[in-house]
Amino acid sequence: LNLDPKAVDVNALPTAFVNPGGYPSLTYTAVESAVDISYIVELSTDLVTWNAIAPAALSQQIVDNGATNTVTTTITLEGGPAAIAVNSVTNKIYVVNRDGAFANPEVNSVIVIDGATNGTARIQVESAPIPIAINSITNRIYVVSLFTYRVSVIGQINTDTTPPTLTMPNLADSYTVGSAAVLTFSATDTQSQIASISATLNGNPVSSGSMVTLNQLGLNTFTLTATDTAGNTATQSDEFVVSYGFGGFLPPLTADSRTAFRLGSVIPVKFNLYDVNGAPISTAVAHLSLQKFSGDNPVGDATDATSVGNADTGNLFRYSDGHYIYNLSTKPLTAGTWSIQVMLDDGTIQTIMIGLTSK
Repeated sequence: LNLDPKAVDVNALPTAFVNPGGYPSLTYTAVESAVDISYIVELSTDLVTWNAIAPAALSQQIVDNGATNTVTTTITLEGGPAAIAVNSVTNKIYVVNRDGAFANPEVNSVIVIDGATNGTARIQVESAPIPIAINSITNRIYVVSLFTYRVSVIGQINTDTTPPTLTMPNLADSYTVGSAAVLTFSATDTQSQIASISATLNGNPVSSGSMVTLNQLGLNTFTLTATDTAGNTATQSDEFVVSYGFGGFLPPLTADSRTAFRLGSVIPVKFNLYDVNGAPISTAVAHLSLQKFSGDNPVGDATDATSVGNADTGNLFRYSDGHYIYNLSTKPLTAGTWSIQVMLDDGTIQTIMIGLTSK
């Protein structure tokens, strides 16, 4: 053991105390590599006569530090340990202590061991407790009494009422369809540990660090939820918009000036749509409406566009020759300033102003 048998070494001596349950406890250090050495715990009432402790009255808790085993020997006066359970989330160990002879019901208890400090506490339970189970999320302990056929439920006072802190992905307010986004997120809790964390994009589960392609037009929603071991839940959502890349209106319309057209003429309204990579999109749904203006103020309500011939249906654009086109008839309109409004199925509205003259 690397000790001088002729010299007093205080550090090598065992220590003794009476634990909160009223039982004397002896702690000593054993060298794990010395497999040929046996350790015997003896008890004396007169310091002259010593007797080994019977195994039925001896319980041990072994904490292995890798080099030595520190063994805490608890001398019980009646009964003994019958079952053990560990809550790895809270680092608590629960040892069921029972009165095997049913003569001392006060022995029936659960010894709670703090895995960090090895401190203990004693909780009284009903007779003949053996089976024990733990809900690691709520830290509730369930002990079955084989004598009363009842379950003792041991809970803890929850002092943590603060929900976890969420770290959301860095999302922009808007994206062009086909864009890629990396969803990195997390949750922390300073008082309890995180029991669960989950996230969804438009209702579909996603994992942190995953890359997603944004093809859902319009409003998109990312939601993150986390719950700590005390049962506190935090939820946060971020919204962003995915839309087409609008290539602008094509001639004869011009965006830099208010183009004037003769009342009663036909105006071909044309434009292009693209994804984030510049590839043309031909499957969009677009409708055309018009709103009259007086200065900067709208006059009346917007009206659906009217076409000429049979090429267009209602106020719906068609895709032809690589762009969207609608042949707008100005006969139902009046002279003045009008806003051409293209309503796309991504939720956006593209507008351009024109003037109609009677001459």
